[in-house]
Amino acid sequence: MEYPSFHSVNESIKFTSCGILAAKRRDARIKDLDVLQTMNCSVLFRFFSLTHQGCVPCLFVSRPTYIGIKFFMANTENNKHSEGIIFSNLGSTKLANPAPLGLMGFGMTTILLNLHNIGLFPMDGIILAMGIFYGGIAQILAGLLEYKKGNTFGLTAFTSYGSFWLTLVAILLFPKMGLADATNGHFLGIYLGIWGVFTLFMFFGTLKGARALQFVFLSLTVLFALLAVGHLVDNESIVHVAGWIGLVCGASAIYLAMGEVLNEQFERTVLPIGEKH
Repeated sequence: MEYPSFHSVNESIKFTSCGILAAKRRDARIKDLDVLQTMNCSVLFRFFSLTHQGCVPCLFVSRPTYIGIKFFMANTENNKHSEGIIFSNLGSTKLANPAPLGLMGFGMTTILLNLHNIGLFPMDGIILAMGIFYGGIAQILAGLLEYKKGNTFGLTAFTSYGSFWLTLVAILLFPKMGLADATNGHFLGIYLGIWGVFTLFMFFGTLKGARALQFVFLSLTVLFALLAVGHLVDNESIVHVAGWIGLVCGASAIYLAMGEVLNEQFERTVLPIGEKH
């Protein structure tokens, strides 16, 4: 949609902040505002300075890529009045994809923890540090960034699993710090089982997504189920089996993260992730 160039009444308005795309004056029959395509945004602007008195913004219209200001201008020197609508093209800002950050935080920390579960390494500061900073804080940050994109699933998944890692670290550390009694293994099994139920519901939410994402959540559901059963029945062998499932789950999350990064970077499919088109 084309608009005529606008130099204001007697060129008396100097625009200082927003790049002005175009405007329409009353004598040009202001119309078509309702067909503008716009984007939800909050804008703080110092909109114009005046060389004549009496310009009063009286209507703010916001719709997604354009902002409209309806103004009434009174030129006190020649007693002329004019109305118009000024449109500012704010442009479209592409938001980065926070999912690879969350997936990497989840995947790498999951692999480290399950190297312990299969008996290869003891539980030490490496796992705890990753659980706090990458599996925990970084995932929560990714979830908050998904909120900015309007992705409810991503927000729920990343903030929840980030919080899972932080609570798990707290469960392991609080008894050693004298802040809680030693963790009851059966109660830990219930804790893991609840997370398994949550993950199962989240898996159903992936059925419209990429196959790789479905695999991550399906394998994570199995992982939580096995860990829960292993702790509830005090069977270390089940925990070891769960550890192998956890390694596969963590590796699949890393693969999905790198697939999203590389496919976007090269603008073609470098690592197939089974996207639905």
